[in-house]
Amino acid sequence: MCELKQKLDEWTDWLAGDDVHSVRKQINSLIWDTAFFRCINEARNHSPTDDKGEPLLNGEVHRLINCGFWVIQSINIRKLIDRSNDVISLWRLIDDIEKNHKIVTRGNLLEAHGYPYDYEREKHNILQKVIASQQNGVRSYNDEMSVGIDSMLIHESMDELAGVEKANRQASDTIEFELFGFLKARLDQCDEVRTYVNKFVAHSASPKSRQEVNADGLEITLGKIYDAQQILCETAGFIGQEILYHSLGGFLPVPQFNQFKHFEKPWIDKDSINKLYDEWSAFDKETRGWTQWDWKAEYERR
Repeated sequence: MCELKQKLDEWTDWLAGDDVHSVRKQINSLIWDTAFFRCINEARNHSPTDDKGEPLLNGEVHRLINCGFWVIQSINIRKLIDRSNDVISLWRLIDDIEKNHKIVTRGNLLEAHGYPYDYEREKHNILQKVIASQQNGVRSYNDEMSVGIDSMLIHESMDELAGVEKANRQASDTIEFELFGFLKARLDQCDEVRTYVNKFVAHSASPKSRQEVNADGLEITLGKIYDAQQILCETAGFIGQEILYHSLGGFLPVPQFNQFKHFEKPWIDKDSINKLYDEWSAFDKETRGWTQWDWKAEYERR
């Protein structure tokens, strides 16, 4: 039980702790950016148009927005299904619970949380105390009642996870081992995104390397990004609710400010456009200078 208590604390920290890379924080960032991108897409539908019905939007700005969203989302999805041993990811969390599933028993879980095994007897005892307290005007037993309810919920959850009927409960009941394969198989549905990142985003894979996994045939659509997000959120929520008894709440953070402030305002007035041409020209001149690198002088100064 002590070993399980330590593991529960570790798993809960991976899932919902304060670390910048906790699964919850990774998912919150993923979903927040998606919410804003969807609003940008909606804004495009209401942008002014010319006499041909074409939107009066700068194509390069919106290409950059699209590419940025695509890259950030695909990388973050890959991070959540990373199988490395030195990362915090949803896949690694499931894998570590699987490796330790023999200690995740009904009895150990209840003891680790400090809940009574026999909640029916506990409920009866508490009810007697409540009656006595009401008669004597001494105290309430709401907290103890809550503990009994929590014990009942863990029992019911373990019934589902272990695949046993209430009448056949045993302290040694543990999670069906096949469930972990099921959860990992769900995450495997995000593998296209992982392969895409490995071959085109995080690494400049050679044609041979891409051919080995047929990467050139990948088509990562917006729909596949959204599908991967749903799988990750559902799976993380399941782990939190059914195994760790730690609810993640909503996946989209509640804005603490007006996220659309100044959204309706233009970036720059027409009279200032020349400033942008000047900036473009200055950068062009800078990059042309890079073609004149005096490598010999630098080499001799080493």
